[in-house]
Amino acid sequence: ANAAIQHAETSQFSVMQDAEVLRQEVGAILCMLHCQSIVLLDPQAPSELRCHWYAFGACGTSDSSTSEAFVCTAVGDDVTLSWLAFLVIDDSAEADLRMTVADLEGNHLGVYFGSPGQLLASAPGGETLSLEFQN
Repeated sequence: ANAAIQHAETSQFSVMQDAEVLRQEVGAILCMLHCQSIVLLDPQAPSELRCHWYAFGACGTSDSSTSEAFVCTAVGDDVTLSWLAFLVIDDSAEADLRMTVADLEGNHLGVYFGSPGQLLASAPGGETLSLEFQN
């Protein structure tokens, strides 16, 4: 998968739905996880799939985001997703990230293990990275 991560070391801004105002969160980091495309190499993979980002914090917190379903018609096809997920973490905390590719029944075909820090170290300017998935 081609994924880009952008990192804002400035404060997080969130919209409060009831008051409809912006709120600044000092000490928070906003990460934008952008999966631009995916290439499947397994000829046995189902044609209709979804990607999932999972984030796990050290204190037991977790969150996830799921892409829309997409179709891969042939092995090696570069399928454009342009899927965005946002992650907010404390600037002193680290999160474990997992990105998976799964069929619509939830059977995982591959997984990437990493962290925001690892992704940023690999692409400090927000460059596009190719992530290798494990079976």
